[in-house]
Amino acid sequence: MFISVSAVVNEAIDTVVQNAHAAKIPTISLLGRTAEHGVVLSLAPSFTEQSETAARITARLLRGENPIGIPLEVPKLMRLVLNLKEAKTIGIKVPLDLISDATREIK
Repeated sequence: MFISVSAVVNEAIDTVVQNAHAAKIPTISLLGRTAEHGVVLSLAPSFTEQSETAARITARLLRGENPIGIPLEVPKLMRLVLNLKEAKTIGIKVPLDLISDATREIK
């Protein structure tokens, strides 16, 4: 089950994950810190990088720059977090190459 970026889902993440796992459905998310709530795999930009980017853009806007002239910035640092404990619980064998690419593992 893909868990998208949503304020509503974020508030109910524990319930969503609990129901998915009860049905043995693996969960994947683009929201940071969801692996700590039982999501099997989360891929999200670095919070630090996002904060620094937001601060730079905000400063430019406060200096009066036109928003249309500010280029989009693509995140460079991505965090891949694997919840191996949850994967094992629902019967998923995570490939070794994916584990080696992970930024963090929850065991």
